[in-house]
Amino acid sequence: MATTNAKATGNDMHAQLEKLKEVRDELRVQAHLGGIEAKEAWRRIEPHFDALMAEAGEAGQITMRAAVGVFQGLKTFVTELQKEHREAQTKREARS
Repeated sequence: MATTNAKATGNDMHAQLEKLKEVRDELRVQAHLGGIEAKEAWRRIEPHFDALMAEAGEAGQITMRAAVGVFQGLKTFVTELQKEHREAQTKREARS
């Protein structure tokens, strides 16, 4: 389930980033077709957009790494729990 949620979160983040890219491209075309003021506004805005996209990508990677870490921790816990269960079962069977 954690893997499914992590994938869903990653897919949702990816979809949102793609929408932002579409808006950026649309604004770029409008600035190109617009006047000097629009072009100047675009020059001021574009670096901020690029920084936002980079931060979003980093956040997505950090989130995915954290989710993978949690999943690996749970997997280790389950493995240890199964091992302890088998050992306890073996001890019970040996006493019988």
